[in-house]
Amino acid sequence: MIILVFYALVGLHFIHLIRLCIPIIRYENASNTSTPPFTIIIAAKDELNNLRELLPLILNQQYTDFEVIIALDRCTDGSQEYLERMNTEKLRLVNIREVPDTYNGKKYALTQAIKTAKHDWLLFTDADCRPTTPLWIASFAKAISAHTAILVGVSPYHQQHSLLNQFIQYETTYTAMKYISAAIQNKPYMAVGRNLAYKKSLFLSENGFSPYENIVGGDDDLLIQKYANNVNTKVVIEKNGVTHSQPKTNLRDYLLQKTRHLHVGKLYREKYVHIYWTVIHGLFWLCFIYLVLAQPINIGVISTFILLILIKGLIFNLSSRKLGYNYNPLFLPISDLIYGVLYPFIGIRALLLRKVKWK
Repeated sequence: MIILVFYALVGLHFIHLIRLCIPIIRYENASNTSTPPFTIIIAAKDELNNLRELLPLILNQQYTDFEVIIALDRCTDGSQEYLERMNTEKLRLVNIREVPDTYNGKKYALTQAIKTAKHDWLLFTDADCRPTTPLWIASFAKAISAHTAILVGVSPYHQQHSLLNQFIQYETTYTAMKYISAAIQNKPYMAVGRNLAYKKSLFLSENGFSPYENIVGGDDDLLIQKYANNVNTKVVIEKNGVTHSQPKTNLRDYLLQKTRHLHVGKLYREKYVHIYWTVIHGLFWLCFIYLVLAQPINIGVISTFILLILIKGLIFNLSSRKLGYNYNPLFLPISDLIYGVLYPFIGIRALLLRKVKWK
């Protein structure tokens, strides 16, 4: 009986992977000629060193018309003085001294920056992110069509030589495959705030982040849940449109980050679909482990498992390259095991918590 369940889970797992992969591989990046003005918005809290590295990359973008707004969230590290010394008309500063009790700090900073933006198209990233080329803004502009109001991008983490980083690479690649594939199929459900664009008019049309303004996190995925539909959302996955971000380097910080991300997942309309596939993933690994440890060696089970892992490695490799990632599939088996068996416990804890902290 367990063997039959195992083969059924393999089949479901395979179908899921193919459904994620095919839309991404087949996707052709848009090449529209529109060049609307953009406002680049970065919310920063004591990020002086990161701003020193990031701003030259932003200000030197090869684009005709854009401004940059830095929203400083109660900074005490000299960020304000540094920005005020920069002599450029493209850069403006929004300095947040106090945050209302009903608001999360980052969402309040973003909201104030959005209200002061001169242009309708807003492009967001984080202070610890870096555009990979000076054509970052142009890549987003090319994806805009008549009905577009939201542009969803990707933002890989820098690679490091550690098991934690290899798992982070796996998890973020898998997450990107899921939300980009869904958006391509006109079913957008999330995005990453470190590489996301949308219209100011859309944001203001339904009172911004309301009713999620006091929730930690969710300035990206909950915004997509509220505003995105099957007509107004496009993806940007060409190499010039990628930003890279710094990953967490210790397990505690990573678990805190993922708990924060997964905590808002309970507000998703599609949460039960994601829970379903997480359960399928976990059961697949538990069945395989049981069949290997508690049953006589079954060549069919071993062969099927190896074949699925090889196929999954190929799918991850092809999809990650199309998305601008550089995932190494050699680490996939151990990462896939951790994701299937241990990751659900992070999700359960996040869903049960009433409130999570930013740090």
